[in-house]
Amino acid sequence: MDVEQNSVRKTYQYKLLPTPDQEWALEMTLLRCRTLYNVALEQRKTWWGRGPGIGAKYSSAGHGVARSESCLPRIQ
Repeated sequence: MDVEQNSVRKTYQYKLLPTPDQEWALEMTLLRCRTLYNVALEQRKTWWGRGPGIGAKYSSAGHGVARSESCLPRIQ
């Protein structure tokens, strides 16, 4: 018999109660994550839309990064 079958796993759930400042910080973090994900997804779709054998050069890879940074809100 495997030892893992006899073990008990416990889970804990916590409810977050952030202050207004923490809530704003969490919202900004999630906004930045969503924006970054969406820009990366758009770049991947563009890459695959070019067809097989047509790749991006390393030097052109940085152009999308500058555009994605301009979409993100500034942290103050």
